[in-house]
Formats: sequence, structure tokens, C-alpha cells
Amino acid sequence: DHQSTDSQPEGSVDDRPQMHHRMAISEAFAALPNDQRLTAILFFAEGMTLKEISEATDVPIGTVKSRVFHARQKLKALLEGEKDDHII
Repeated sequence: DHQSTDSQPEGSVDDRPQMHHRMAISEAFAALPNDQRLTAILFFAEGMTLKEISEATDVPIGTVKSRVFHARQKLKALLEGEKDDHII
């Protein structure tokens, strides 16, 4: 029998920082315009290729590339700004 010497029960990890990051990411995605949000979710979260997104959304591939580019810029700016707000 292995006894844990930590003050927290076994298997109980402090998930607050990870939950905070998930909330920040969700809020950043929510701040995107609808077309960029859909494209970003399909690209970053679902792992679809630009061609697949173009076909699935019936949007030219150049438009998909532009939406991914602008979404990435906005997400980065929002998340970096959020990170700066929470420096300890």
C-alpha cells in the first residue's frame, strides 16, 4: 500500500490554472467575427485542412487562408493581452 504524503487527496490536482486557460481560449474564440470563428474552430480545433474547410463551407480557399490568418492574429493578441493581465 502506497500512502501519499501530499496534503491533497490522491488524484486531486489543482486544475484552476488549466481551467483559466480554457476559459481564456473560449472567450478569445467568442470574440472573433462569426466567419473567422467557424474557420478557426475547423482549422485549429477540428484539424481540417484549408482545402477541406473551403469545400465544407463553400468558400474560396484564398478566403479561408485570409480568415485563418486574421483569426490567428486576433487570438494571439487577445490571449497575449489576457496573459499580461494575470502576471503574478
